[in-house]
Amino acid sequence: MSETAMTRPQQIAAMKARLGEVGRATAAFRAALPASNDSAHHDFFGEVLGRIAMILDNEQAGVTGELAGDLFKARQDLRRLPLPELDRDFDTPTLALHALRGERGNLVEALENALDAAKTLGFEQRLADFGAL
Repeated sequence: MSETAMTRPQQIAAMKARLGEVGRATAAFRAALPASNDSAHHDFFGEVLGRIAMILDNEQAGVTGELAGDLFKARQDLRRLPLPELDRDFDTPTLALHALRGERGNLVEALENALDAAKTLGFEQRLADFGAL
């Protein structure tokens, strides 16, 4: 059944499932982050992951007025910092970078799925005044 053919309660359940994906992907990314030896990764991604956790907490509390905009901004920020192919200290690919790249991709995909579900529910995807990193 396509999301547009679902009833409103089914669409809401689908949205909650998509946000569950975001939560799991965030936890997996957070678990991969300590392996990185680049403090910029910890600083930048730590803030973005904290913001995503706040978005999920807000949704659980029923604060959804800016949900799509917040998810959009988090996805945009997550993609902003490039992850190099080679580690800057070892000048070679590392498992830590490979894991971070993979987990970031998984989280971006989860955020995109949540954005699609939000759109189905009629949430506008606009940038909220959430603060810039």
